[in-house]
Amino acid sequence: MNMGKFRINQIALRNIVWRAPEYPLAAKVLLLDLLWYAGNSNSAFPSQKTLGKNHGLSSRYVRKMLKLLKEYGCITWRKSGFSKSNHYTFSTDLYGVINETINEEQTDEGTK
Repeated sequence: MNMGKFRINQIALRNIVWRAPEYPLAAKVLLLDLLWYAGNSNSAFPSQKTLGKNHGLSSRYVRKMLKLLKEYGCITWRKSGFSKSNHYTFSTDLYGVINETINEEQTDEGTK
């Protein structure tokens, strides 16, 4: 896969996550925050404490929501080391290389 710039697939984000009633609102908000932290890189590494502070959530509840997002296939993470933030990456359904995303959108528009 090309290691170029990434972009959020807004259609997938809306359809897969935002309008899915099974996702708690806190999980949706945390996912959006992680995506904003990632920018164009498909990865983010804010601490659970920072995520909790941003949204008035306890670190324990943040961990619970992150686990849920992982179970739903939205994110994965790897530990960066003891007492360091996790390194989060996103599902390619939600976040893809710009050229691939643009080509898919053009294909979708052509079939409508």
